[in-house]
Amino acid sequence: MALFATDLAVCAWSLSAARGPGDVSVLDWRAFLAAPEHLRVLVDVWCMAMAVGWFSVPLYARLQQVAEPSHRARLIAANNIVNALFILMSAALVGGLLAFGVTLAGVLGVTAALQGLFCLLAWSRHRAMLETWPWKN
Repeated sequence: MALFATDLAVCAWSLSAARGPGDVSVLDWRAFLAAPEHLRVLVDVWCMAMAVGWFSVPLYARLQQVAEPSHRARLIAANNIVNALFILMSAALVGGLLAFGVTLAGVLGVTAALQGLFCLLAWSRHRAMLETWPWKN
């Protein structure tokens, strides 16, 4: 996810640089799809969506597998609440960045950097978390 988000940020920066700093015109979907330079954007968004699916589907399957049947619904509900909180925090982050005049490419760059940071953090803690979790299967 972080790699495709980074490429999307670079692509957004190069597209905005090519259009000019003051050009904020909006394209309709047909014009967007017709422009060959937007193919990279579409590929990045599609690949990010696939990466999210490859992350979240096994996560939910694992949560259901390891949870006690009496606690399964609560565990999934807690995960949904955590997801909703992160969605709200990301919306607040994007709103704050835009309020300070950060461009779309900058917002995408910040979010890609945060994704990369969290990936590195999770990767470094992976073994320690697996050793301390009650379900080692």
